[in-house]
Amino acid sequence: MVSCNRCGETLLDARPCSYCGAQFCADHRLPERHDCAGVEGWDRRGDRFDSGFEDDASA
Repeated sequence: MVSCNRCGETLLDARPCSYCGAQFCADHRLPERHDCAGVEGWDRRGDRFDSGFEDDASA
């Protein structure tokens, strides 16, 4: 069985964090809820999805 890397809760549906790869429960799944080290450079790397909606707003 896999357990949450933050609180130790046993996980039935284990899904890794997209940024650090660790396993977390529903309460700690979001990067900001487990102090994710993998998300620190996300904006700087340019990996953020750009929908382009902000560009169309001024048209």
